Amino acid sequence: MKKSFIKNSQNRRSRRVLPALMTLIAVSAVVAGFRSKLRQK
Repeated sequence: MKKSFIKNSQNRRSRRVLPALMTLIAVSAVVAGFRSKLRQK
């Protein structure tokens, strides 16, 4: 019973972390694009 509970909590955590990780990568990519544009100028 305890094992299944731990598994469920891990699944919920991963579901929350994945979208946050994706947004973080997207934001970092946008920031990198802005920096490259500033360097070109």
